[in-house]
Amino acid sequence: MASNYRVRLKRGDHEIEIESSDKDYVDSKLKEFLAELPTIESKPTPPKPEIKKVKRTKVEKEVSAEPALDVAGFVANIKDSQIYSKVEKNIIDKRDMLPRIMMCMHFASEFSEDPYLTTGQIEAITDQLSIKIGMANAANKIKKYQKYFTGKIVRKKGQPVPYKLNRQGEQAFEKYLNGEKP
Repeated sequence: MASNYRVRLKRGDHEIEIESSDKDYVDSKLKEFLAELPTIESKPTPPKPEIKKVKRTKVEKEVSAEPALDVAGFVANIKDSQIYSKVEKNIIDKRDMLPRIMMCMHFASEFSEDPYLTTGQIEAITDQLSIKIGMANAANKIKKYQKYFTGKIVRKKGQPVPYKLNRQGEQAFEKYLNGEKP
């Protein structure tokens, strides 16, 4: 069985295919077409359509934006609290993330009018305390230990969910504060 030689060439809108059992014939035709190809006019490519930015309504912005939080004031309240020495010894100086997240939420319920915190706010608070917990890590811990937390709204993709400590979470935090495991 004789072997066939096949060449397929595509440039822009043009495509040629040459097939033969004679390799020299295929090569000569390929050179011939390549010589003619630059002289063939090709259609100009149409310009890409512009992507228009959609303005979000005021209501959408309010729903998706995190509530404002004075992080510096929040951290100052933590450091000025009567239990800060216990917090520093049993929570901040330890490596476990869960008590640190619980600490943020405990102080939110104690000092703030809104006891709920988002993972972004937890990241900002822990960053100011030099024990930064990333948003994804905080979310994973909250999801893993959801028995200690209560969400304000149902989770939706792209929308921050504020959480607070429930009664069981407050009890666990007290144990962590006293150096015990819950």
